[in-house]
Amino acid sequence: MWPWEHLAFAYLLYSLFAHAVYRRSPDGAAAFLVALGSQAPDLVDKPLSWTFGLTPTGHGVMHSILIMGPLLAGALLLTNGRNRRLVAAYTIAHLSHLVGDLIYEPLLLNEPLIVGRVLWPVVSLPAYSTDQGGLIGRAAVYFFRWIHHLATQGLTPLVVFELSLVFGVIALWVYDGAPVLADMVRYARSD
Repeated sequence: MWPWEHLAFAYLLYSLFAHAVYRRSPDGAAAFLVALGSQAPDLVDKPLSWTFGLTPTGHGVMHSILIMGPLLAGALLLTNGRNRRLVAAYTIAHLSHLVGDLIYEPLLLNEPLIVGRVLWPVVSLPAYSTDQGGLIGRAAVYFFRWIHHLATQGLTPLVVFELSLVFGVIALWVYDGAPVLADMVRYARSD
């Protein structure tokens, strides 16, 4: 999944959770933590692998349900009141990243399910077959492959899904009152 897809998926799940549990839209603090949690696994694990070579792939400690699951559950148990809501926002987003990484390729690309992606260090996936020039190089290769796919394949079901997810979640975010952006506007007006 691309970063904007992880963000859209996480925001969708948290917004549904907030409406169901708290009977209200996410506020700016929760939405910010959703954005952070949706990206954190890749912001840590990709550089550890692609730049520093500390793990064989970009799925390491932050992608591990064996490590992050207990840590996030513990954080939820140790918090209360407002903090619990914020920890829940981060937790849902972080876990949505792991779920997204598991189901994206099997559901949308007809690729096999690779559960080992979230079982580090018990399961270690094979190392990348080629070096793509570190973090920037590998990200660029993946991005240009995606652009090539868009340019040559047209509106495939995958592209329609990706566009629907992103634009649908943008509509949901606007319906929720544009959290974070609304807070920034209020803050700017108060000066």
